[in-house]
Amino acid sequence: MIAAFEEAENDESVLCAVLTGAGRYFCSGADVTGRKATYSAEDPPRVQQIKAVLSQYDPFDANTWSDVNMYDAWINFSKPLVIAVNGPAIGEGFTTLMLGDVIYAADSAFFWAPFARFGVVPEITSSLTLAQRVGPMIASEMVLFSKKKTPEEMHRCGLVNEILPAGEKFLPSVLERVRSGLELSGAPQIRLKALRMIKGLIKNKAWREQMMAQNRQEQEMIRTRLRDGDQSANLKYYQAQMPKKK
Repeated sequence: MIAAFEEAENDESVLCAVLTGAGRYFCSGADVTGRKATYSAEDPPRVQQIKAVLSQYDPFDANTWSDVNMYDAWINFSKPLVIAVNGPAIGEGFTTLMLGDVIYAADSAFFWAPFARFGVVPEITSSLTLAQRVGPMIASEMVLFSKKKTPEEMHRCGLVNEILPAGEKFLPSVLERVRSGLELSGAPQIRLKALRMIKGLIKNKAWREQMMAQNRQEQEMIRTRLRDGDQSANLKYYQAQMPKKK
């Protein structure tokens, strides 16, 4: 993901990035079952180097600091970031939306931040930005009580720009809106410069520094809970509540 954002950032032919999921879910969040990861994609070389160095000092540092670098790449992305929520957005999948500039949601989506339920802390700056995006009351309900929200509720509170029908036509509908918007963003030769200038005013240096500081604070709390064993204990409790497969 870091490599993809860096490539999009440096490619002058790319005006914006669209982030979406594959299949029925946008993102189901971290694997809380304790199973080994099922994905096969390798970390980019820079992340491999970071993990190799940090793992010599603290086994919990390697993954959390690679997350710091990934979220920093999103925070510092100078072009519009459009998020197409094609289905349920859970945990990290939901908090990813905090860094989106324009968000479209499928009508099949739901939004769930069950951090308290699983004994973890919110991440991707959401401990600060969720209340800014949806209001403190809704944010508290979602994070403290793990309350699920519908696309309509997220649209009413201002997190989602537009709700679109789910299915094969969802992403093409999003891309059509993105293209139409970009065509109104000035003459082709100055379009990218204008987009970067405008986003740089909306999310200025002070904002980026605040987000990166919040990102590091959240990841330090995650490392603390990993070291203390709290997260592992809560995971065992959660697994005990899961129905046994016959």
